[in-house]
Amino acid sequence: MSPQPDLFEWLAAINPPFFVGTLLFSLLPGVGFYLLGFATLRHPAFCRALPRHRGLGVGLAMLCLAWASVHVALMLEGGMAEYRPLLWVLVPVVSTFAFFFLDFLFARALGGLLLLAATWLLHSAFSAYLPMRPVFSVFAYLVAGFGALLVAMPWLLRDLLERARNDQAWRRCAAALCALFAAVFLLFALAALG
Repeated sequence: MSPQPDLFEWLAAINPPFFVGTLLFSLLPGVGFYLLGFATLRHPAFCRALPRHRGLGVGLAMLCLAWASVHVALMLEGGMAEYRPLLWVLVPVVSTFAFFFLDFLFARALGGLLLLAATWLLHSAFSAYLPMRPVFSVFAYLVAGFGALLVAMPWLLRDLLERARNDQAWRRCAAALCALFAAVFLLFALAALG
């Protein structure tokens, strides 16, 4: 009779940060599938207001700024290390200024979240056993590229939602693309288990 594998050995073998992160990340295109496929018709006022929503935008922007400041704090070495506490003070200050001075705040913050999450996934994928790793990398880079587009041109989210509301073929194609991305990331999360 073979001994049962230890729970900690199993957890170390499946790389929980990659598994959980990819599983959570697959929810983002899943939400995009719902927004583009259904919410544009059922809740058109919400979808029209979403790219410029201040409350959701500030919350998401604070999360992204805190996440990015952790990365920046790690890069401050030597004489610059004394400025690390200043980063934590700047996060709420920058979020407050963004609330008052930036338009399309939610779309920009969503783009920042996509950029941060995709690069984190690419980094954590190095320690996971993934079949077809180049396919995973291509999909992650495509998400990061879309995030960069949203940061640079946030009105694209508004245009995408409007086009999905007005054109049935566009809505189906965009929703299918989001479903494909959600399925791919979900499959890679499950592949990391095996």
